[in-house]
Amino acid sequence: MVQNQFNTTIKTLKSDNAKEYFQAELGNYLSQQGIVHITSCVDTPQQNSVAERKNRHLLEVTRSLLFSSLAPNHLWGEAVLTAAYLINRMPSRVIGFRTPHHVFRSLFPHSRNSSDLPLKVFGCTSFVHNHSPNCSKLDPRYVKCIFVGYSPSQQGYKCYSPINKKFYHSNDVTLFENELFYSKTNIQGENDTMEYQFLNQEPIIMPIIDTEAQIEDPSLTNQSDHLKSTTNNDYIVYTRRPRQPVVEQVTTTASNHESTPDNQGNSETYTSTTHSDLDILIALRKGKRSCTAHPIRNFISYEKLSPRYKAFALSLSEIQVPKTFQEATEKKEWADAV
Repeated sequence: MVQNQFNTTIKTLKSDNAKEYFQAELGNYLSQQGIVHITSCVDTPQQNSVAERKNRHLLEVTRSLLFSSLAPNHLWGEAVLTAAYLINRMPSRVIGFRTPHHVFRSLFPHSRNSSDLPLKVFGCTSFVHNHSPNCSKLDPRYVKCIFVGYSPSQQGYKCYSPINKKFYHSNDVTLFENELFYSKTNIQGENDTMEYQFLNQEPIIMPIIDTEAQIEDPSLTNQSDHLKSTTNNDYIVYTRRPRQPVVEQVTTTASNHESTPDNQGNSETYTSTTHSDLDILIALRKGKRSCTAHPIRNFISYEKLSPRYKAFALSLSEIQVPKTFQEATEKKEWADAV
């Protein structure tokens, strides 16, 4: 293929120490064609850095496609092919921010090995037109599939039907790029996972053990016996004991003789029942906090700055960062930066 399509020959083959490169058929072919086979040392992937770096690039894009589309892992092969297709059509700084596909077409303009299909969202819902001659008048005209890439040998899209377990290569496809085929509530399209079954379980409230109350009330020492008696089912239900109101003793001095029974101005003691602050919500109990120990205004000030630098520092707060691409293109500075 290299000789017929690109009018060149392979002189050196560089690889790692995988067993598939040391088969007798491959060795005999390399000897007959005069190709030198060079391998890297054992456990030294840095000697084959170009291939290892590209392998990492492909895997990173593949994981992004699978995670963003929630596609199942058994479609990893199609995701790798799609990742290679997308990488070849992304601008690269190494080649002057041109795409590898553009450079390839400029060097080999007569090559027909690459397709020019518009890029679509991987994992979106697609409907492939059913051209089967056995389709009756009442059968559906479209098959619901998941978009998994581009056909390597045809000018068409590649879709997969999980129901029919079949791949479709067709250009007569309707794609809904804003709608994923798999639901977002699933993990990469897999249902009934143990992780989601665990998350759906109701939480168990652990008991609060009060050591002081246990000492005052000896009956609470047999709490373990009570818990054992409630373990008839497979789980234990813990309940929280109601809090007892806190009794505060307040001592006041009578200011007038009418309020005291002995008319001697003696002090009287009464009790008031209030609930503990622990029963109040923590957000209401703490309230709004602010840093008062070390305020920032005592350490940062514009007074010691020169007038020129002070004007520059104050002008920074007036610059607004555009939130959309359209806003960025309207200003010349942001358009040049983009």
